[in-house]
Amino acid sequence: MKRLSALLGGRKTGPSGQAIYDRLDACNVPFRASVGTLVERYGTHPLGWVPDIDICVIEDAAPFIKAQSGPIVFEVSHDTALDQPPQMLRCAVRKATAPALNYARAIAELSKQFGRGEEMTHPERVQRGWSLGGAEMLCFVHPPDRPVSEARARRIAMFPDRASEAAIHIFPNL
Repeated sequence: MKRLSALLGGRKTGPSGQAIYDRLDACNVPFRASVGTLVERYGTHPLGWVPDIDICVIEDAAPFIKAQSGPIVFEVSHDTALDQPPQMLRCAVRKATAPALNYARAIAELSKQFGRGEEMTHPERVQRGWSLGGAEMLCFVHPPDRPVSEARARRIAMFPDRASEAAIHIFPNL
């Protein structure tokens, strides 16, 4: 390790401040486009477990990480600024029935691309966050021994596989 550090002249080799933006670009996620443009292109459908919120599925985007289950999406409500880019994009890992396994898969891939991130405390979930450049990202899981919010309970009732998912929320902050 000392030899590698000497060869690099003491430079840091972690991800650049643009790493999240670069990954979104590589996945063909139009995160700089306005919500209105994206809704016109992809359409929306009701979220289901929270009234008055729709979801827009970015159908032609490549997975943000290899273990990802399903597409990258964002939410739209009556107070969403249609002339601004989405404030948050999300995807998830749902390959295992154990939350810890999905979280481990997601964290392993995200850490490889974006560095270790920072563990963060939360009463309902285990989570790790990244802040690179202007963008931020969270990966979290709800262990079965933690409290469950009313909205989360409705979501799990509609989609039981969501109980064990490792969610990834990306905040481009444009």
